[in-house]
Amino acid sequence: MSNPGERTSEGEARDEVKARLRRELGELQREERIGHLERQMEEARMRAQRTSRTQESYSEIPPAMPRNPPQTRTNLEAGRTRHMQASNIGLHTEQADTGADPTGYRDRVQREFDASADMCGAASGGGRGLVPRVGGNGIDMGALALEHYRELSTPAHESVKLLFYDMDLEELRGFVRVYEDSPEQDVRQTRSVSSAYYFIFLRTGAIEDLQNAINTAQKAMGATHINDPNYATHLSDLVVLLANKYEHTSLLEDLERAILRAEEVLTVTPPHHPDRPPRLMDLIKMKWLKSLHTHSHEDFDEAMLTAIDVLTGVKENTVGRAGEDQNQDQAAILNGIAASLSREYQRTGSLDQLQKAIDQGEEAISSTPRDHTSRASMLANLCGFFASRFERTGDLNDLQNAIDRGEEAVSVSHYKHPDIVAGLNNLATPYARRYRRTGEIDDLQRAIDRLEEAVVVTPVDNPDQAVTLNNLGTLLGMRFERTGAMGDLERAIEVADMAVAATPVDHPDRAGWLNNLGILLGTRLERTGGQTDVERSLSSFEAGWNCRNAQPSTRIKLARKAVAILASQLRWEESSKLLQNAMELLHAVSPRSLEHTDKQYALREFAGLASVAAAIALNAGKEAHHALKLLELGRGVISGLLLEMRSDISALREQHAELAKEFTSLRDELDSPTSERVASVSTDNASYSALQSKRFKAAQKFDDVIVRIRALPEFKNFLLPPTSDELMEAAEPGPIVIINLNQYRCDAFLIERYQIRSLRLPDLYQGDVEEKLLYLRSSRISGASSLRSVLEWLWHAVDFPCLQALGLEQPPSDDTWPRVWWIPTGALSHFPLHAAGLHRRNSTETVLDRVVSSYSPSVKSLLYVRRTIEKQSRNSSLGEVLLASMRSTPKQSDLRFAEEEVKMLDDLLPASAPRIKLSQAHKEAVLSRLTNVSIFHFAGHGKSDPDDPLKSCLLLSDWQSNPLTVEDLMSLNLHQQKPRLAYLSACSTGESKHVRLYDESLHLVNACQLAGFQHVIGSLWEVSDMYSVDVARIVYETVKDEIGTSNDVALGVHKAARLLRGKTSPGGRRLGSEEGDLEETLLEGEANGAEDGLAQSQGDSKPRNGNRDVKLIKTARDKEDDEIGNPLIWAAYIHVGT
Repeated sequence: MSNPGERTSEGEARDEVKARLRRELGELQREERIGHLERQMEEARMRAQRTSRTQESYSEIPPAMPRNPPQTRTNLEAGRTRHMQASNIGLHTEQADTGADPTGYRDRVQREFDASADMCGAASGGGRGLVPRVGGNGIDMGALALEHYRELSTPAHESVKLLFYDMDLEELRGFVRVYEDSPEQDVRQTRSVSSAYYFIFLRTGAIEDLQNAINTAQKAMGATHINDPNYATHLSDLVVLLANKYEHTSLLEDLERAILRAEEVLTVTPPHHPDRPPRLMDLIKMKWLKSLHTHSHEDFDEAMLTAIDVLTGVKENTVGRAGEDQNQDQAAILNGIAASLSREYQRTGSLDQLQKAIDQGEEAISSTPRDHTSRASMLANLCGFFASRFERTGDLNDLQNAIDRGEEAVSVSHYKHPDIVAGLNNLATPYARRYRRTGEIDDLQRAIDRLEEAVVVTPVDNPDQAVTLNNLGTLLGMRFERTGAMGDLERAIEVADMAVAATPVDHPDRAGWLNNLGILLGTRLERTGGQTDVERSLSSFEAGWNCRNAQPSTRIKLARKAVAILASQLRWEESSKLLQNAMELLHAVSPRSLEHTDKQYALREFAGLASVAAAIALNAGKEAHHALKLLELGRGVISGLLLEMRSDISALREQHAELAKEFTSLRDELDSPTSERVASVSTDNASYSALQSKRFKAAQKFDDVIVRIRALPEFKNFLLPPTSDELMEAAEPGPIVIINLNQYRCDAFLIERYQIRSLRLPDLYQGDVEEKLLYLRSSRISGASSLRSVLEWLWHAVDFPCLQALGLEQPPSDDTWPRVWWIPTGALSHFPLHAAGLHRRNSTETVLDRVVSSYSPSVKSLLYVRRTIEKQSRNSSLGEVLLASMRSTPKQSDLRFAEEEVKMLDDLLPASAPRIKLSQAHKEAVLSRLTNVSIFHFAGHGKSDPDDPLKSCLLLSDWQSNPLTVEDLMSLNLHQQKPRLAYLSACSTGESKHVRLYDESLHLVNACQLAGFQHVIGSLWEVSDMYSVDVARIVYETVKDEIGTSNDVALGVHKAARLLRGKTSPGGRRLGSEEGDLEETLLEGEANGAEDGLAQSQGDSKPRNGNRDVKLIKTARDKEDDEIGNPLIWAAYIHVGT
């Protein structure tokens, strides 16, 4: 009988032999399986390519349905393969709209779609750093995919972990059962159990299994001393598990625990350890991810400053590795910073952040060898950055740069490369953009080809699948627009639907996918008339609107599209409610912290939205005040933010000095221009980040202070839109008339001292206004008769109904002229409402013969000026006067009357008024003197920029290199000095030509008012050099005579217009009027200029003197005896103010 101990030893030996054989057999089987799977994947790819060439016969490039290679060991090792960001935004947010026409409403709602249905800039995404991973709250973790903490570590002595790749689910669970409850379990076995739970989770997707892995990993870490060499490894595994859990649950607690553990890992990692840089980079990414989750700029700042500190350490060789490894560490951090800046650009719209992303991305690439594996992802990101900048600048060079970087990214990748999907998606974007710009079909085809390739190589469970499908649907829809092939449209809808289905309900990108799907369905409706597409399109837009964590701008666009369908079905109440909610998001699109240029870019996407909201509110039976409130909420947003910051707070200062001091400090910080720019990397990166952070935090604190002020009973309406009582109080000097122009209905809101009402304007139509605007512009060439016809139409459609409703049906019986303030919206802002009428012999059916007219960009602007004047002491004397003239301007026509105008004013103004006379001045000379003036008079050229209203400018001697722009004037804050009058005797100073920014009133006249001038005189179009002297004389004579009254400046402009109307009539006499013969009052000199006082261009390299614009026009005097005056001359001048 054998000894029991010997039997035990023999059994252990046999078990050891069996285990060794199993391991060896397992290794052989594993290698065979890997080879078999890789062969399967290659065969699947080839089959997919063959299928894509034969599947559809109706189109030039047949659409291959998504085919995905089977998962390989690589997929399992990564849990799910992570790819660098596909710059999908360029394709994913907006589909080019072909004008879906549910139930025949195309003509009524086309503009609603045109305003927002466009393929969004590639850029918006720029380049996300990691593959999109979606959590329960919709946070896109793909932009921040981890590299070091990608997968559990596998030390050589733990080869058992390699077997987990080949174990099936039951084998893994069996392993856990054997070792989990073992009484002799050591740390290594505990860690192996944690790994087994993780591999079970990879197969089941059950969060419970992942939590078991976390709990077991914590147990292993707790049993390991902090000085143990394996302690950092155990911590790293715990970070991996917590990060994975966050990716699948989006619980902030898990991410914060992962960050805490990652910081702890760094405390036990030596400064020059090779793992320190990637661990630092992943920590930074997790912090960036936290900022996306919390929408906190503070969290973003913390991540950015951490990244900058690490970058500085790498450059100074105090962190990381040496030599080429040091360069690569630096490149990796720069690439991460670039990707995060691009993501922040998406959120804020700050062009500076995008430019900085490009700079950092370029430097990252320059530090990376051509054969390095990370180069492809860096190039793909940079491709997206350039495509984004094209969306802002329209510069085709940016598109070419994007294509070059994208092609290089794809060329250095292969179909197994983890970044290939991102590269293909990013490359498709600039090709599609260039097609939209040039119409070159080959570019569209190239874009589609790239996305077809991306579909083939994207694993079925990869989050980039939804991105790729959405983008492909967008481009197939574009090809349908070009070719009309229904096969393209049907497949576009199919893949767009798949993109939506593959995206969690609360993912922020889902809103963009639903938007594209809704547009495609509307396109099919237009072609087929299928009514089910109406409801599907509507439900897509409404579902997208309900994605609460989507970007506000995307949600507003979706609401607008949904309203277009609801309104076509006369569902006014639903439409009104939806638009009211959308309007409340509008200010989130243009926060205080943004530069004016960025606010302008963001707001132009929503042109006309406020007018739609007001019109639909009236159709829904809402009161006039409610509709007017919506109209005011969405117009003049940029101006409104400035006025809020510059409001008088004397009452607050008297009652709550400390709160007023805090408000003033933050206001001054936000009101100062952020002109500081940084160009280099380490130190300047810190300066840039600190500058941006400081401004954003100031905006947040400013909003918090306003909330605290409103909590005080006596300040509950502080900076809120005016109440009904406040609006009516503003109308005490005279009624305020707001004309709302819209495709649904056109109305005038009449604000009077004791009532607010709306007046339907049945003869005013948006289409007519656009047609008459062409007449208005052509009249500058064709002559006064064209303009007269516009003025007569304007009288019948707009002015006469309003004046009649206000009881202003006759000229005044004495010299007491009633006042009216006009606030036009949309394209009506180009029209001279003050000049409308039948200007004929003995006619008094004109605005000019009944009221004194003034303009205001909004009611809140008018209220602000009124309150400012009320608080200042009445002073009958003039302060300092700045008189600037430009007889000769580089590259412009000479203005020989400009100096004469200034000389005349110098003689006319009281001797007691100190004056500064500048001739041929430079910008800084003018700006430096504006801070102390009471009157600023400029006689020279003006320029209205049609592409960027903020760049409209007054032309001084250095205008080509340093123009005095709208933005410069807006940045001035002269409200404490309370200057009285800015007189811009130049062309087009009250004109804003950008169609999508009409309601922002971004022109030189409004800029002066925002700077603090109580009254501003400007022009709607070109003005005569010669007659400008006459107008200025009459205005200043009136100001001198009426000084101290509330309407002296407006009355002066009114008198000048009436006198010029007579002067430019045949014989220089206004027949039947009280002016009589004007020959002695006005300059004689028509013989010195063109027939109507405006110069004629002879094609000279330098135009001859005549009108104060950057271009000259040719007109002819109308000789019809029955018509009086040349409105091209007298109707151009306007008054803005109180």
